[in-house]
Amino acid sequence: MAFEPEFHLNPTVKAALTALQAGDALAWLGCFTAKAKLFEDGKRADLYRFTREKVGWAYFTSLDHVREDGRHVYGRLHVRQRGVDRVYFKFRLDSTAMCSRLDVGHWDGNVPHAAPHASAAYLSEDELWWLDAGGTRHNHP
Repeated sequence: MAFEPEFHLNPTVKAALTALQAGDALAWLGCFTAKAKLFEDGKRADLYRFTREKVGWAYFTSLDHVREDGRHVYGRLHVRQRGVDRVYFKFRLDSTAMCSRLDVGHWDGNVPHAAPHASAAYLSEDELWWLDAGGTRHNHP
């Protein structure tokens, strides 16, 4: 799955998700600081174990929402042997634009709330639209 430009992913997040999609653990880990923290459904987890278990075994089949300047993504993640789950990946970046924390978890499918100035993209089976920084809706042609 290619990430559409309408989603305005943060460059570090785009690199990490591209690595996840490609199953490239080295490129994935290259997006994180040496002491990056991982939380799964709110509980502290091991980033290296997550990398071993998910990178190469999991990939997004769709991105449904992008928030927080392209650092929070919501979508459907296919994991081998388990099928597809709705999940979120929330990347926290440090001053060097490296990921210092990643929160992942299950998502109920409801549209996450965002401040009026936040940009976001929405993808459903029949339409794509996004909000610009001013909150104006734009339909994809």
